[in-house]
Amino acid sequence: MKIRTVAASSLWLGLTFFANTVSANDCRDALLGDFATEPNGKAGLRIEKIDGKIISRMKSNGAWMAEFNETQVISPEQLAKFFDNEELAARSCGLGVAGVGMVLKMPIGTAYEVSSPTEKSFVPKRTKSGFLAYAAQGFAVSAVDLYQVHHQGEPKPKPVALSKSP
Repeated sequence: MKIRTVAASSLWLGLTFFANTVSANDCRDALLGDFATEPNGKAGLRIEKIDGKIISRMKSNGAWMAEFNETQVISPEQLAKFFDNEELAARSCGLGVAGVGMVLKMPIGTAYEVSSPTEKSFVPKRTKSGFLAYAAQGFAVSAVDLYQVHHQGEPKPKPVALSKSP
């Protein structure tokens, strides 16, 4: 599923503010932190580095869950296919995050589209924060701006990886 971007010329304004190409390591570091769905809101998603791996965890009933999921960096090639725009892909980065879909860092003001409530058309939007939680299920596309917020509360001690089934 490709993200539907609106009018390439409108993207150039946003792209000028995010001038350097983002490497995979820069991407991982740029997406570390606590995220809320409104400015200065309560964090509901944490992306952190443990033992060199980038993991995500969610809040449940006001507490950080001990369970975590390892994230996957979305390659520049995958982003280029996803955005259908190589210049935007070169200035953006993303992680595959279980329970969310993708968490993307992209220039503020980037135009994109989500499904209408009836899922029969698309509604144009623009990123407000530079971070976007993006999910697609079948033909339904949803996205919500994420805002980096101050580190909120400590998680339980270092999580223990879930054992794999034999």
